[in-house]
This record gives sequence, structure tokens and C-alpha cells, in this order.
Amino acid sequence: MTKRFLGVMLLAALIISSTACAAENAWQAKIVDFVEKISTWGEPIILQNTTLVPLFGLRLQTKEGEILVEAIPRVVLVLEDGKFYTINLESESLPSEITTEEIYNALLISAQKYLANNDFEKARALLEKNIAMFPEKAESYALLGKVFFKLYQNTPDSPEKEEYGVRAFIEFARALDIDHQNQEALLARARARLEVPEPLGSPELAIEDLSQVIQQNPDRPEAYILLGKAYLALNDPERAKINFQKALELAPENAEAKEALAQVEKNPQN
Repeated sequence: MTKRFLGVMLLAALIISSTACAAENAWQAKIVDFVEKISTWGEPIILQNTTLVPLFGLRLQTKEGEILVEAIPRVVLVLEDGKFYTINLESESLPSEITTEEIYNALLISAQKYLANNDFEKARALLEKNIAMFPEKAESYALLGKVFFKLYQNTPDSPEKEEYGVRAFIEFARALDIDHQNQEALLARARARLEVPEPLGSPELAIEDLSQVIQQNPDRPEAYILLGKAYLALNDPERAKINFQKALELAPENAEAKEALAQVEKNPQN
């Protein structure tokens, strides 16, 4: 039994109670059969007695016991009190106790978990679909840029690696077009600029991004760590050391800052 089938059975269980009669079991089988054909759905969002499941590219309708499918850009399957219905986010409103922001955040958290587990393709697919549903959110583009940069880091030298690097910067730029002060995009782009060769990357360009972050929020340890690495790349170990020390003042247990400071103290001439 595949994980996908188990997921489908769980979704069906949310719709039909455990005391379903024979007719309800037949309906459950129809739901399972239908959902098996859906390419993907979002992380379920549970709010008290209501469960939301974002679906991508499909609308679910019922007519005289039949399940019909209509292609639409954005839809949410709502499971409530043993019943289900769909909401087209482009033309309908969610119930008052449910917000599109909650749906967006749940999908973003799911993508972050995939990225943390190095499941880059799942993170990428979920973010691209999240962007299709919520194209005005800078955070999704910033996180997608991080995914492409991770793919860049984990791909051997090749045209594909170069393409991942370019895609990362495209997504960072899209995030910053929406929110030019987005700290996550600026930090991620600065990290990428320390690894990706010119013209996309350089220590000087990384310093520009990091200066913006620190100006907005002088208490971000990661900004000082990256700033220190940028100065090391410019053969300025003294300024690098100052920034690593600042990062440790803000986050004394930060392993990356500790390691960076130890290296610069061991080799002060870089």
C-alpha cells in the first residue's frame, strides 16, 4: 500500500465517518478513486471542526451522485461535519473563521519542512503551486530562490547547475520586486552571492544586501556571519572577525559563527 493511497484513505476518512453505511462506503470509494487522480494537494489545515485541503488546478462538483471536474486556477476543498464542498478563491469567499492567509501559511510551512529535509523537488513543486494561488506573496519567491540555490549547491558543475543559480536569483528578484525590504530574500541572495560567480555574485554585492538587512534589523546574527565571510573573501580578516564576534554576541551558541571565528583566529592572514 503506497503512502499516496494511505493519504487518500485519510482524506476520505475525513469526509466519511467511521460508521458509514454501505451506500456511504460506495460514496467513499468514489472519492478515493477521484482523489487518486489529483496530481497533488496541499497540506491539510485543521481548524476546530473544519479541515481545508488546497487543491491545484481542479474544482470538485457533485451532481446526482456523480463527481465532476472543472479546471480552475485556485480551489480549496472544505471538509466540515462529515460533508465536503469546494470554494473557488477567485470568485467566492471562505467562511468568516477561515482566511486565505491561513491556507498560504500552511503551504509555506510545508515547503519549509521539505527544504529542511533536503527534499528539494517537493519543496519546489509546492512553492510553485503556492505562488500560482498567491502570486502577491514575496515570501514564497524568496523560499523558492533558496530551493534553487540548494539545488545549485548540490549539483555537479554542469549547465544544469548554472541554470539553478540563475533561477535562484530570478526568484530573489521577484520577491524583492514585491517587497524591496524583504529580509529573507536579501539574506538568501547575499549567501548566494558569496558562492555564485560573477556577474551574479561577488562579495561586494553580498555586502550591499547585508547592509540593507542590518539597517532594518541590527539583531540578525546571520547577517553578521555572512558579512564576515564577505570581508574574508575581500582579504579583510580584521573586519571579518569583528562581524563574527558581533554574531556571537547576538547568538552565543551559533555554530556557524563559532566555526567562522575559530578559522579566522587560526589563520588571521586568511
